[in-house]
Amino acid sequence: MATLLLDRNANPDRKDRYGDTPLLKAIQNGELRIVQALLDAGAGIDTTDGNGNTPLMLAIRSGHTAIARYLVKARAELNGKNRKGWTALDLARNSGDKELEQLLLMHGAVTARKEPVARINIADRVRQRTPGDDSVDAVSPGPILVEAAWRGQEDVVNALLEDGVPDVMVRWSG
Repeated sequence: MATLLLDRNANPDRKDRYGDTPLLKAIQNGELRIVQALLDAGAGIDTTDGNGNTPLMLAIRSGHTAIARYLVKARAELNGKNRKGWTALDLARNSGDKELEQLLLMHGAVTARKEPVARINIADRVRQRTPGDDSVDAVSPGPILVEAAWRGQEDVVNALLEDGVPDVMVRWSG
């Protein structure tokens, strides 16, 4: 569908009502082939979402390593900062992907942070939370269940579900 629209001269940088471009959506969905087609059609490789995340940052955050590698090789901006002041390297370090971290460093990526980026341990945060506290931390302010799922921490998701997570958190579809 994307290639059909591009063949009919659709604007590859048109933003939806949330400020996302087709490139950002393709990255979030892990669609490398569509990412390639959009970039070939002239989509902005360094466009940002509403939080200042570049396509490279979104690929890293979403765990789509192949797309992140492709974007690095396509000369995506490595050292831009999102609204929280994080660079692509900061996000790669936070994800724990050492290979991606090394790739970024080899291409000249730098960190914007003065303190080391620590990988967030959601299990520790779950043990520390108080009743009614469903946040993770200042870096990841979303519900713990959503954050654990997003980070691929299946053991934490299962523990939260077994512990009786409120229905609103299970049905969340953001």
